[in-house]
Amino acid sequence: MYLERASQVLGRQHVLGAFQMRDGGGAGKLTNIYREFHPPLTDFLQNPVVLLFDCDMKKPNAQKGKVYMRTAPFKEDDPIKEGIENLFTRETLERAKQYNSTFINIEDEHEAQIDGQKQTVPERWTVNKKKELCDWLCNNGTEDDFQAFNEIFDLLDEILKSGSVSHSAEIPE
Repeated sequence: MYLERASQVLGRQHVLGAFQMRDGGGAGKLTNIYREFHPPLTDFLQNPVVLLFDCDMKKPNAQKGKVYMRTAPFKEDDPIKEGIENLFTRETLERAKQYNSTFINIEDEHEAQIDGQKQTVPERWTVNKKKELCDWLCNNGTEDDFQAFNEIFDLLDEILKSGSVSHSAEIPE
């Protein structure tokens, strides 16, 4: 849903429209899909298959024929460090939290003893209600809110420009 909304508000429908979206069932399943594709099987694909991982999976860019493994960009300054929600700024997430404080859990910075050493544990934001947050952002998000998604469209556009796409491709999420 995030990619569809982002393509609309950013005017990138032409990029996303060249692909068919499929839920890949998580990082483990996507990794297995990539492992199983080998020539000559990859030679029979008419269109590329893009296995898009969340930023926290830190998968390297890889390719086997028309099967591409890519990872969403990671935004160090954004408060949520896991999942596609990392692409949203603190400002955007603050607005969502103002609308519904249960969307996001925030653990304040605190001191902790780790391996016998006193350390400062930084503030940590996590998504509490993923579906509800997604619905709200997709209904209320602006072009500014979805700016970081341009990097995903750029990587998809790069695959399109490689000349491998005839009319549609698969993107397991």
